[in-house]
Amino acid sequence: ARARIWLFSRRGAGKLRAMSTGLPTRKHTRRFSLLKPLRLLSALVFFGGLSAALCGLGWLPAPLARLLASLQYGWKTAATDALHPWLPALFLFPALLLLALLAGRVFCSAMCPLGIWQDIVRRAAMLLKRRRKTPGGGLSPEWRRARLAVLCAVVFSMAAGWGAWAMSVLSPFSLFGRAMSALGRPAAGVANNLVARIGEARGWWSIYTREGVPAELWVAAVAALTVLVISLMAFRRGRLWCNTLCPVGTLLGCVSRRAALRLSINTANCVNCGDCALSCKAGCIDLRRHTVDASRCVACYDCLQACEHNAIRLGWAWRRQAAAPPAGGISQQPRRQFLQTTAALAASAATGLAAGKLLAPPAAAADAPAGGVCPPGAGSLRRFLDICTGCSLCVSECPGKVLQISLFAYGSPRGMLKPRLDFASGFCTYDCVRCGEVCPTGAIRKLPLEDKKLAQVGIAHFARERCVVVTNGSECGACGEHCPTRAIEMALYSPRKGLVLSIPKIAPELCIGCGGCEYVCPVTPDKAIQVRPLAVHGRAEPFREKPLAPKGDAGFAF
Repeated sequence: ARARIWLFSRRGAGKLRAMSTGLPTRKHTRRFSLLKPLRLLSALVFFGGLSAALCGLGWLPAPLARLLASLQYGWKTAATDALHPWLPALFLFPALLLLALLAGRVFCSAMCPLGIWQDIVRRAAMLLKRRRKTPGGGLSPEWRRARLAVLCAVVFSMAAGWGAWAMSVLSPFSLFGRAMSALGRPAAGVANNLVARIGEARGWWSIYTREGVPAELWVAAVAALTVLVISLMAFRRGRLWCNTLCPVGTLLGCVSRRAALRLSINTANCVNCGDCALSCKAGCIDLRRHTVDASRCVACYDCLQACEHNAIRLGWAWRRQAAAPPAGGISQQPRRQFLQTTAALAASAATGLAAGKLLAPPAAAADAPAGGVCPPGAGSLRRFLDICTGCSLCVSECPGKVLQISLFAYGSPRGMLKPRLDFASGFCTYDCVRCGEVCPTGAIRKLPLEDKKLAQVGIAHFARERCVVVTNGSECGACGEHCPTRAIEMALYSPRKGLVLSIPKIAPELCIGCGGCEYVCPVTPDKAIQVRPLAVHGRAEPFREKPLAPKGDAGFAF
């Protein structure tokens, strides 16, 4: 029965035709045999390195983590930051576009962590289903209008000043980073502590336990929903997310239509067995017309190894004479389609610029903080929200666990899914510059340690009526003990005759807003001492010893 089914199937008919005509049955050409192993090696390096950095176990050095993440966005410099917040991030785009123009969407297949995750899900689906109709196999609809609409929306948002928010919602690295920080980091912490306990029992001390801070429930829910949706799409249709909703994939696809190295089908050798289409994770091979849609091909080169007759070829397309595409073909973009795409992007950018000028709030209102404290090195709240894409790498790498993803802490939709200093989880370590070292977009600039120690991101405010010294009449002083800049001085306080206590007294010019005082304050739910953010970061004064008070001065504060 199996032989009969195979005989009347497309694959069986193709094999019979190959045997009858004497076509070659080589697995793939030797000169392209290393393409897939190189792609797998690159995917392993990027996916493994970024996953290790986002799990927050400190296994990856900060420069290496920044390098891997910077390939997703680009480097930022102080010299170009004043021109436009997104201009430095676009410096890497010409390199990515040039790579796409030469070799197609290699970035999507070998460097994008979210794309690699979809390949892992697709491979698992193939093993689970165990049938010829693999996920992503066969020709899939192009959904060109949906892809163009998403790209135009992102261009419009960037021109209107909402580019960072749009990238935090749709950027593949932001989605992957948020998922790994919210879901992968707690799981990696549990696994690390389990291995550490086993090692301690056996006398191994190279791995030690770590105190983890789980993500908030809503953050974990959003990350889990994102992973579930993308995984289901990959399970059913392979790279459907990349070729439908990903703006980076759409932009690179527009360039890849004219790539120099492109896949093509040799009609003379093709037996229409369907192996290439079934192995295609992007669903971009049309066997009826013998064409490959270069805009959706992610350059995985699985079809090269799947074809046993050397019908799939990778060649230098620029050397060929420009010929008219076949009727209804999808391998070449018509001139009218190209002009329509260019006009739509230009109109989106122009409309976004006009909307940004008309709807832009006044500077004072835009910089007014609403409770969220952005990390030192951000410079100002407006600059931070304009540049940060919410990749969560700083959240995972923060040793003090004070950086957490916010929802409405910044009081603006632009601040959604961006990191903030959450003093309920920890406090900013005085001699730590880790977040600035790993930030791939430059939203958190790397400050010298001496400048970071004086970077003023907020000022602590003391609510005397909530302090336990006043409410309970008991001694505390925890805030003064944990202040690294000595901005909190304990003054004498006498609530009644015969009882002398000490109560905090804050010097605002010395406070840097690290949150150590708020974190250790025992008052709940509203702390007696809280850090209020600054719209524009300042510089605190260094501590200087005060001259001793004259003898006989009691120094009472109240």
